[in-house]
Amino acid sequence: MRILWVAVGIATAVVVAGCTSSTAGSGPTGPTTSAASSSVSTPATASASSPGASSSAPVTSATSQPSSAPAGAAATAKVVVRPVNRAGQLSPGFSAVPESGDPVECDRHYASPVAVDAGIIECGDTALYGVACWPVVRYATALCYRDPFGRQLAQIAAQFVTRLPVTHQPAVPFGLELDNGEHCKVRDGGAWSKPEQQPSYVGYYMCGSQDAVWGPGNDYKTGGINQSSPQWTVIVGASSGEGALVRHRVVTAAFVGMAG
Repeated sequence: MRILWVAVGIATAVVVAGCTSSTAGSGPTGPTTSAASSSVSTPATASASSPGASSSAPVTSATSQPSSAPAGAAATAKVVVRPVNRAGQLSPGFSAVPESGDPVECDRHYASPVAVDAGIIECGDTALYGVACWPVVRYATALCYRDPFGRQLAQIAAQFVTRLPVTHQPAVPFGLELDNGEHCKVRDGGAWSKPEQQPSYVGYYMCGSQDAVWGPGNDYKTGGINQSSPQWTVIVGASSGEGALVRHRVVTAAFVGMAG
């Protein structure tokens, strides 16, 4: 299978669209509400952050990321998107588009690294980008969510490997919204370049079509995100590895969960 980024626990999970906030420990969390779905719009707690208030700055340290966000920066908002329930039913406002092709292998031993609830798995290879899939075993399909800021899933023919699910691990964010408005999606394996400014760094997120979130190779438990203060920060540079690395604040961190 692919590289799995396993993180430390989620400090806070904010479920929007009429749902309530909840605080979790270092382990996985269950659904925080009985509502069927949650939007990915930025919660009010992040309203103080805007592209116009970007605090990006060049990274000069060769050994570590900046230790803190600018004074007075709003805390990063954590949202949980819940597009599918355990019965394989889509939440209101979400849709699924069937994809043709041979069945992909979905091994229920591989829990999704971006999910706060058990039962969401990885499917297929890197090219499929099945980082967050809901198995619908009775119909031999999987519903895979590929855009943490969208509302569309792919319906894929699946062949399920019969294994007991592993113990669910704490998640890393599926998607990040940065202070410059850029959206980033978690890496799902593959061969990446190295940043020229910091050759020891590895890529954790793809941002748009040309940028990436970079960080020390031993930061896989946090997905390369500096979580030393309530306002998380990341180091961003060209996905080609060329040019300077710049610190950005994380306005919103999106995870996925099981709908109630």
